[in-house]
Amino acid sequence: MLIENILGRKEEAAYASLPEDTVLLELEEAAKRILRKESAAGRDVAIRLAFGGLEDGSVLAVEEGTAIVVRLRPAHVICAEPATPVEAVRFAYEVGNRHAPLYQQGSAFLVPCNALLLSALQGAGVTCREADIVVSPREKIQLMTKGHSHAHSHSHREGGHDHGAHGENGEYGVHAHGHHAPGGHAHG
Repeated sequence: MLIENILGRKEEAAYASLPEDTVLLELEEAAKRILRKESAAGRDVAIRLAFGGLEDGSVLAVEEGTAIVVRLRPAHVICAEPATPVEAVRFAYEVGNRHAPLYQQGSAFLVPCNALLLSALQGAGVTCREADIVVSPREKIQLMTKGHSHAHSHSHREGGHDHGAHGENGEYGVHAHGHHAPGGHAHG
């Protein structure tokens, strides 16, 4: 069967009382728009969505009185709820340094578990634990989508210029500039 639209949610009145045939997905699969899986009852399910992703409880179809429903397998994650700003910064540094996908459920931050990251977080004093939790692709935190820049404004004076630090009290981002063309500059 080809699925191009999600009908609704299993909790909705139209589907709640129907028997369920489950299409079990990993978190990474749920974020895909094109996917082919087999349901628990052996149905061949081809998914081709124009947009969006799949959620736990998404109803894909109703066939012979049975709702074909997506269920997400619990993901093995590191769960952290930083108690202080310092702990939050340490968490962000370790996760960002590894470019790990980051999810948020309430006040908890979740990242896919691996031993090196868990050890680094614990070594940095971040209170965290391993857990198996159903995580939705919609809970992913999108920090940057298409590259990034260190944009800033400044004025030029004869002989070059000095930006100093781009943060308060000189604590972040100190970098030098060398001019290569009139009115322009390069980061050195």
